[in-house]
Amino acid sequence: MLAYLTTHSGRHRSAAGALAVLLGCAISAMAAEPDPLVSPWLGREMRVGTTNMNDHLPLNGRLTFVYDADDDVVRVCTRSIPALRATWRMDLAVPCNVALNFIRGSRYCSRQEVNTGDAEVLATCHRLRSRDVAMHPAAQKDAVELHDMIVFLIKGAEGDRPSAYVLLDSPAHLTHAGGGDIVPQ
Repeated sequence: MLAYLTTHSGRHRSAAGALAVLLGCAISAMAAEPDPLVSPWLGREMRVGTTNMNDHLPLNGRLTFVYDADDDVVRVCTRSIPALRATWRMDLAVPCNVALNFIRGSRYCSRQEVNTGDAEVLATCHRLRSRDVAMHPAAQKDAVELHDMIVFLIKGAEGDRPSAYVLLDSPAHLTHAGGGDIVPQ
């Protein structure tokens, strides 16, 4: 495959240009697939099973993680149902608006390890992360609380469906303590 490059002096056939196009295609092709470590969580609707932040992650809220190959991110697609205890707000109110980056750890963490909150242990876990997610208006007028959203991927025993644990934190300071547990349907 060859590419033609146009310059101000005329048209030139360029093997270097063709190589650049081929390398670009190869790089795009490599980014078109999600990491196999996150694949079990993709396309499965999950619900918020427990939460201590109902105004951020509403109890019984439904969400699905989907892979966006164009941006090489995992998107959080939310859905409202009649049993929802509160409404999705701000960035999560728009389905598939929040993009998460997959961070490969050395293993999956257990729910107990996430609840313990040991930073050294959690740093070894496979997780999804996004910074500056607007989820809640701030106490100050015309302000918004921006949170770091970290989704720890929890792999249960063989045959169990995957679940996740969401931890919210503010990049500047902790605005709301706690997290929420997402369980399989």
